[in-house]
Amino acid sequence: MKIPLDVRTYNEGLMSYATVHLLMPGKKFHNATIRGIFWPFVDTGSPFTVISQTDAERLHITAFDTPRVILFGGAEQYKYDIKGVVLKVSCEDKHTMYDVSIPNFGVLGPIPNNPKSIPCVIG
Repeated sequence: MKIPLDVRTYNEGLMSYATVHLLMPGKKFHNATIRGIFWPFVDTGSPFTVISQTDAERLHITAFDTPRVILFGGAEQYKYDIKGVVLKVSCEDKHTMYDVSIPNFGVLGPIPNNPKSIPCVIG
């Protein structure tokens, strides 16, 4: 199985990005199940799979638990754990979907006085 990646410039370097389909069974927005697509960069060394606060708002993900402080990209960030998220990526044949769901999915939020940009990451 091969997952197609896009290579883009980020912070003066090149990063590989995946197209990830997100589904939250049981969570509703205007009587529709929350679902959508986001584009995290692939970081195989990261222990986190997270979505930015901007993409969370775009996808109407608002059910946050109490945050915990993590060190992410060299800066402290708030991480809000989200339960029950299904993540899938399209495979090379563009028909097969591969489930990459993990229990450690979350939304990153900035800590006050820390304006660092927060990307989406799949680790």
